[in-house]
Amino acid sequence: MKRRTPKFNKRIKKLLRKAIRVRYKGFTLVELLIVIVILGILAAIVISRFTGATKDAKETSLKANLSCLRSQVEIYRARSASDSYPTNLQALVTEGYIRKIPQDPFYKKSTEYTTIQSVGIGGWVYSNSTGAVYVDIPSNDPAEPPKDTSWGLSYSSW
Repeated sequence: MKRRTPKFNKRIKKLLRKAIRVRYKGFTLVELLIVIVILGILAAIVISRFTGATKDAKETSLKANLSCLRSQVEIYRARSASDSYPTNLQALVTEGYIRKIPQDPFYKKSTEYTTIQSVGIGGWVYSNSTGAVYVDIPSNDPAEPPKDTSWGLSYSSW
């Protein structure tokens, strides 16, 4: 029987170490699946927290726009010699009270109507006899405005 030399043993040890290193180089399928499941759960938690943030931001923007329009209409009336409201919202732009008519944040429209539209297509509703400014958004809007009775009606509570 021939005896193995130490040089041959060193080669075998070197090859075994290399094989072990290659075997543990990547992740197993089970490890990857566990990580993907954990990331999916975290994403579901985060997404559910921020889905209402967009609607809240639109509501806040709408309140600010309504407040601005209403205050400028009242300032126009106070400064006018005839103590009357502007004929339309565009008169506020023409007279320099506002730069432009703001868009309603749900429909992205700055259209002005004299009555609330039955279809609720967005935009501003302005009455030059009372100076009231409303927004034309129905309560069953696809952009999901709040489900209270003030949507599509006067915003006197805002």
